[in-house]
Amino acid sequence: MSFLDYILSSFGIHEKTKKPEETKSFHLRKNYSEKHHSQKIAIFCPKSLDEMLEVAKFLSSNQPSLLNLSYMEQTSKQRGLDFVFGALVGTKYNFSKIGESLYVFAPEGTQILNRTDQNV
Repeated sequence: MSFLDYILSSFGIHEKTKKPEETKSFHLRKNYSEKHHSQKIAIFCPKSLDEMLEVAKFLSSNQPSLLNLSYMEQTSKQRGLDFVFGALVGTKYNFSKIGESLYVFAPEGTQILNRTDQNV
């Protein structure tokens, strides 16, 4: 094998020079990525109580989300948070307060490790 063939085969251009073991390991990696799907996290920044309905609908689809209530008035913040907690009654969601008006919600099986209060 010439130096040029070696370089081209390392980029996968000359497939005839690949060994069967290399092809098998490639398929294993491909199968691994097909089985493990990425999960999405939504970030909500509602400005009114009307927008909290979208947050509740998203959480009912069993997806993690981040809720930023800093754009709402103080009286609306508590009502909006109460609405979201009411929508989650009967579900197994984990939640954690991250900041003054920032909350994270995650479905059962997702552990939330809040390290903001600890001295790391």
